[in-house]
Amino acid sequence: MPLAVPVFTLSFLIGISFAKDSPKTVVKPPKDSVKAVLAPACSVARMAFAMRVDETREPIGEAKVFPAAVQKIYCWTQLDCGDGPVSLKHIWYKDGMNMGSISITAKSGHSRVATRKTITAGAWRVEVIKDSAQVIGTGEVTIK
Repeated sequence: MPLAVPVFTLSFLIGISFAKDSPKTVVKPPKDSVKAVLAPACSVARMAFAMRVDETREPIGEAKVFPAAVQKIYCWTQLDCGDGPVSLKHIWYKDGMNMGSISITAKSGHSRVATRKTITAGAWRVEVIKDSAQVIGTGEVTIK
């Protein structure tokens, strides 16, 4: 003799609704909230390589190419990261090889920060890293 299972019990167990008038409501978030979620929470507003940084934290002697005689250059970064302190790293690469990282704590999310590196001839790149994984900016400079 076949087992008789009430329809309600069966529908409850397998998650099917037989109600004809059950409303199907699709909730769509406002367009502005979607943009806010997709927009990066922290970014580099401007990045420059310079021979020095002055007392107002502005780069002096900016260039994309430096002579090897300079020996040291600064990677200057202006942040757009909201309020509060921000922990970052500048990771310096020469010809694709990691040459070291420098940790920075910016007092506010709209700070200007800089790191300095002793350099030799080659193609240099600096990645700005937030939260140990998120690359928020990259800059390149050539030393001849």
